[in-house]
Amino acid sequence: MDEQVRSFLLERFNAVDSIDQAYLDLLPILRGRVIPIEADESEPEPGFVAYEPPRFYGPPRFSDRIENYASREDDEDRYYLNSIRDLYNEFALEKFTRLKENGEKVLTKMKDILQLITLRRITRAFSELANWFEIRLERVKFEFASVDDDQWVRIDMTEEGEDLSTSILYLQHRENVFVSYNGRNFSRIHNRDHKEIAAFDLAFILRRLEQPLKELKFCIKPYEKNDLKLFPNLDVYSIIDSILRDYVHPYQIRTQRLNFMFTREQRFKSIRCEDCWDSEELMCILKYLEPGTLKCLALRVWDDRLVVTLPIRKCEMCQMIIMRITILATEQWKRLEALDIRDLHVFKNWSRFTHLQRINLLSFSVQEVRQARLTFKEYPPRREYQITVEEPMNLVGIQHAYPETNIHLVGGFPENLNMILERHFQKPIEMEFTTNAVHVHIWNRNEDHLKMRSYLLDKFKKRVPIRLAHEYLISWTSILTHELVPQVQPRVRIGNLPRTRPCFFCGETFEEFEDNETDRYRLTMVRDFYEEFAEEFFASIENIIQENVDDILQLMFCRRLSKRFSEQSNTIAIEMKQLKVTIFPNKEFHIKIKTGFGWGRIVYFPKGPDTCIAYYWDEQDCPQAGVLYKTVVKNRMPCFVAASDLTFLIRRQSGILDELEFTLDPWRETHPLEFPDISALEVFDEFLQASAEKCLETIPVQKLTFMFTREKRFQDPEEEQWQDSHALWFILKYLITDDLAILALRVWDDKKVVNSEKYRGTYERLKQTGIEGRLKMFMNDTITAMDQWRRRMTLDIRDDLLMKNWQQFTHFMEVQVKSMSNEEIDAAFAVLLQNPPEDFEYGIQMDTPLSLNAIGEHFQDHERNCDTLTIRRESFINFRLVYIDFTKYRISFFVE
Repeated sequence: MDEQVRSFLLERFNAVDSIDQAYLDLLPILRGRVIPIEADESEPEPGFVAYEPPRFYGPPRFSDRIENYASREDDEDRYYLNSIRDLYNEFALEKFTRLKENGEKVLTKMKDILQLITLRRITRAFSELANWFEIRLERVKFEFASVDDDQWVRIDMTEEGEDLSTSILYLQHRENVFVSYNGRNFSRIHNRDHKEIAAFDLAFILRRLEQPLKELKFCIKPYEKNDLKLFPNLDVYSIIDSILRDYVHPYQIRTQRLNFMFTREQRFKSIRCEDCWDSEELMCILKYLEPGTLKCLALRVWDDRLVVTLPIRKCEMCQMIIMRITILATEQWKRLEALDIRDLHVFKNWSRFTHLQRINLLSFSVQEVRQARLTFKEYPPRREYQITVEEPMNLVGIQHAYPETNIHLVGGFPENLNMILERHFQKPIEMEFTTNAVHVHIWNRNEDHLKMRSYLLDKFKKRVPIRLAHEYLISWTSILTHELVPQVQPRVRIGNLPRTRPCFFCGETFEEFEDNETDRYRLTMVRDFYEEFAEEFFASIENIIQENVDDILQLMFCRRLSKRFSEQSNTIAIEMKQLKVTIFPNKEFHIKIKTGFGWGRIVYFPKGPDTCIAYYWDEQDCPQAGVLYKTVVKNRMPCFVAASDLTFLIRRQSGILDELEFTLDPWRETHPLEFPDISALEVFDEFLQASAEKCLETIPVQKLTFMFTREKRFQDPEEEQWQDSHALWFILKYLITDDLAILALRVWDDKKVVNSEKYRGTYERLKQTGIEGRLKMFMNDTITAMDQWRRRMTLDIRDDLLMKNWQQFTHFMEVQVKSMSNEEIDAAFAVLLQNPPEDFEYGIQMDTPLSLNAIGEHFQDHERNCDTLTIRRESFINFRLVYIDFTKYRISFFVE
């Protein structure tokens, strides 16, 4: 194609035209016509029919959705279409490259967003490239029609700060799907269902959002006069659910408001109203939304007045949509602040609304006021909240139904009305009515609020878990001389903290709390108090490097209250001196923390097959090291919970850690005669690897202390290449090479185990070989090839079960050992004189003192000077003179 055609197609590409649209515009020009034909002139609008997927069709993937263009009878047409596609590939690659080079990761203009959605259909490679970008939108609306031959879906997107929306329309035409962008530009996709294509695009949009939406809306096309009298098919919700399940993790979609529409079709099919599943479609979307970010839920019911010819001859509840228990139990529902049910067919379940701040209703009749009164007496609101009513309320009718109310008239017309709900031995509730609003609040005594808050704050500071604090609260209030207000609430509403994307999330499921109707004080009330305390705690430590042990342990406690606080904890920096992990034989783990202000410890051990209980305490405050309280993490084994906390502590360390230690608990009489299980190191490796991939960081440590076991030597004594030392690889590879100054290695004391009946025979056979390496640990080739090992640093092997393999030690500055015999000194000389230190002093430091007299007898050609004995040797390589100084605790090598 010539430059003129190329320029024309580049213009079409920049105008966000699809390949099909560009083809239709270009073809008349190539055939001799001067003016391009508009899209609506190119071919008549097809009749759109429902699509039945072929049997061979399998579940699509994001990268599988490539445009398959219709085959043309004319070979020349196919040539033009393929050429256009090749040029679009070239333009798209240039576009992606330019955006990446300019750092334009977040797309804010609708033109760029539409082009991104269009380009990702061209090839699988572009589909993957599109996943690098993020988009910024204010609102997204998903509307559909699904009745017989009226089949379409439309996605409306609104830019930030704009009122007008941009639409993507999906139409089914036999086996093809036509996707129209803003009414003109369209793509054609073969052998697909339009609902599936729309659901994939919606999932892509929601996955790539850079910030929370103000509103995500799902609605159904209103019934029109000539439509068939049928309920619309809602299977598109299930399709969206199936796609989000594969591509979106729970709680990942962020929107401040969800507007959702149901139908009442099931109300006409089921016999009992409690068996109806009309509200179940809401779960297809709700479970993927992030709790806390979702502030408002708006529920609507499709207007079916012209479809329903006969009234439902059942109770009043059977005419309404009722929220199923699966919805009411979600964290998204429990954390709502506002509920918009301005629809006559949504049931007002007041006992499930007590946690809200605002409720918007279409109307509030005298009968509904009576239902609310009865509910509030038994289930009082947890905090003050407001009911807003769109249609004016009948204040006079309410006053006639309840003469004890106080009504205030202005000019003969009612202006407001006060209703007091007395409760036996409990504080009354006040309902203040105006024409279009109701304010509901409880009369609380301030001293009661302060007493309960002070009591729970003390439990929070002691890191008492929520359920246990709830039990203590009930026990404490049962012995008081007077009853506290049963529904005392936090003094502030729990808000949504500023969000930062965590570098690593442990993947633990956070505990959900359900109130027991028989409890005097609600469990969720205690949770709300704890969240208030956690917010205050995070505010107090914000922008401060944490060195206080108690604050660090409190941070570890708070990060497990909810995912929101887990994310917030990733903004806090801590400064530790030492971090020690101890593995116990009964699947128990200890993490010990040392700062400039003392020690702290976190203990993890199993309770049952799938539950880990973590005990927290501060040893500075509790010298007796007694257990205070426990936190339960369900369905996670101790090694995973400990690995999660260890990764968190390491990643939040603000500077270089003085020492990181991995050790094993010594054998005790209560322990079995077995080697300790060190498989947890592989779990630590997995967590650190996942964190390193996301954070692109390694660990700054000055000293690493690591303990091995000799288990593999006794499992297979005939094996020549033992892998006992390979365990060090799981940790050493994450350390920053330039920071590492000391590597201390130890072997678990196994003398009781190897002399047991199980291992005694193997132990004796290994001793009889007379080969030192059969019983002592040495580093395998994997370890010695690592950059961290090759660093010029200090090696501490003060352990009798570690072999002094001087061939592996020549590059170190100093090697620390327990003792050196004359034979070991000769072995070191034989190696070091072949590889003498060129530009530094090589030292061997000992715990057991040397006998300089014995050294003098062993080396006759020596010089003695007070406490120093010196000998000279020639290097075997370059014959340079090497000086070797002996002192009581050190041997030094240096070249003249």
